[in-house]
Amino acid sequence: MKIFDLEKYGNTYKIQLNVTSYTEGNLAVTMTSWEDGEAEPWNVLTVNLNSIRPQNCAFIDTNNNGEDILAWIIRPGSPYRHLWPQRFLQLSGIPVPSGDPSGD
Repeated sequence: MKIFDLEKYGNTYKIQLNVTSYTEGNLAVTMTSWEDGEAEPWNVLTVNLNSIRPQNCAFIDTNNNGEDILAWIIRPGSPYRHLWPQRFLQLSGIPVPSGDPSGD
């Protein structure tokens, strides 16, 4: 189990990334915080949008994790940095709106 430091809200959190899937099979990555040796759900790094995605393709949830999560993913020491810029992690920079576009 690999643990990564995440600086957020003025604190450093020990975060474990867990690869799983959403119900229809899309890639999901959850985040678990380890405080005092206890695992606690932190957040979900990905968000499930727009139907079935290609294998190993996911949207990063910047609504709930903030835009700074993108820099955390690709920073030196990141869990994914050794793969950058290989196909596994490519940030498209193309925003995909979530929610009801009508505002209802």
